[in-house]
Amino acid sequence: MSTAVFPFTFLRPYRERRVMETTRLDMNNGKRLVRAEFGTYGRMTIDAKVRLPYGGQTLATWIAFWLARQGGYDSFLVKCHHTAHKTQTLEAVGTGPGTATVFLLDMKYVDASSLLVYKDAVLQTITTHYTFTLNNTAPTITFVSAPANGLPITATYDYYHPMRLEVDDLPPDDLHLTGVDATAIVGLDVPLVETEPGAHRA
Repeated sequence: MSTAVFPFTFLRPYRERRVMETTRLDMNNGKRLVRAEFGTYGRMTIDAKVRLPYGGQTLATWIAFWLARQGGYDSFLVKCHHTAHKTQTLEAVGTGPGTATVFLLDMKYVDASSLLVYKDAVLQTITTHYTFTLNNTAPTITFVSAPANGLPITATYDYYHPMRLEVDDLPPDDLHLTGVDATAIVGLDVPLVETEPGAHRA
């Protein structure tokens, strides 16, 4: 999996949702059927358009991005639009036992620049009070000195979802745009799906 951040800007209308997938087998013909249900830790999907050119990204950039991921196997990181799908607010990281210095966050793909750590509701300073290890498996806060027994540790931060292109083929409407002037503004459909349900959680 690539940890590259999706470089394009989404336009409105914009739709994202978490879907819990369950499967069942049709005993009459042996086909695998999928029933989609909403769920707390389900697979995140995004149906949106990207505006090109915008922010230095062009149609040529999009074509190259798609070709590098043709087949939908190479994933990338996407930050959702809605706060409920991208921000952990005052996550209860743990309570100081007076001896432990290491605490783990609930989400894997943390935007380190957004991380705020609190000890007993007091904002802590990175390097002075703690260090942060972003390993995309178990993001770790390590305090310089162990929080006193009973002190609550909380954290607020943004996180990403590991996603892939939901379609294997470049949408037909995109193909005829290869000759469009580089300054022409177009909106391209980009359906994205999380690599697996709850893949953003540690």
